[in-house]
Amino acid sequence: MKELIQPVTKRRLSDDVVDQFKTMIAEHNLKPGDKLPSERELSILFQIGRPSIREALRTLDILGYVDIRPGQGIFVKEPNNQFYLKTIRESLEMQGELEEKTLLEILEVRGILEFQTATMAARKANENDVAELAEAYGNLTRSLRDEDTDQFIEADYEFHKAIARCSGNNVLYVMIHIIEDLVKRTTRKFLTGPDLPAFYEAIRVEHASILEAIRNRSESEAGQAMARHLHHAIEQMKKVLENDRTSGPTGDPQISR
Repeated sequence: MKELIQPVTKRRLSDDVVDQFKTMIAEHNLKPGDKLPSERELSILFQIGRPSIREALRTLDILGYVDIRPGQGIFVKEPNNQFYLKTIRESLEMQGELEEKTLLEILEVRGILEFQTATMAARKANENDVAELAEAYGNLTRSLRDEDTDQFIEADYEFHKAIARCSGNNVLYVMIHIIEDLVKRTTRKFLTGPDLPAFYEAIRVEHASILEAIRNRSESEAGQAMARHLHHAIEQMKKVLENDRTSGPTGDPQISR
């Protein structure tokens, strides 16, 4: 470990210590469960005072990189994904509040991600995955029958999340999960558009097409069906935003009129 540590010579001393430890962890020179040297030993290795070492360790603890156990020592932790997910979500939500165009950008990002997700799902999904996706579709159609907007928003997201699980790619699944709040927000927004009964029926048909393509193991059709669905959502969002500009925001969405 000694050869991996460089003496701190600039910036706030504790920040440089934090950066060096983050690099060692990212490059797997330090692994989950590894015990770090004591504060005194780290002070000697980094050639700085113990207060700076103590501050750096507190920062690493807050960030989820280490676990400080009184009487036992300091240990490298498993990656704290929830911390980063929370940070990314908050950043995206702030952007969503600032700019109307972000609503369209979210749908564009979904188009990029979910085209590939649907394609992979058709290739990789097993029978249990398809059964789970079919159940999610059933929940979505029941929400339309019951005219329950909140239930529909939740069911629509769960359907898309189930496709991500079917893809077998954990990174894609996490990326879909990261934008959950924004996905639901955009869904609620485009439900304020005109001619909702026709729009809801189109959504039902589009989801059915995606499900059937994945069930039939048709990668090309699954990707195309997803692309058609999200293109339709973008067109609906444009209508909603144009309506807001010309007549002001509409009221709460309803399943039927």
